[in-house]
Amino acid sequence: VITRLAGISCAGRPDSCPNQLSVALRQCLEEHGYAVPDVPAPQDILSDLRDTI
Repeated sequence: VITRLAGISCAGRPDSCPNQLSVALRQCLEEHGYAVPDVPAPQDILSDLRDTI
């Protein structure tokens, strides 16, 4: 979920509700000692999504 939501923009703004959720999930996992996945740059996520469509 963190990887999918991270980096999503909203109406041209660099941030969004989904991105903020990814930040909150990451912080929660880190605070409880869980491993947190590396999040690729937004352009890498978009590229991967285009490749799967």
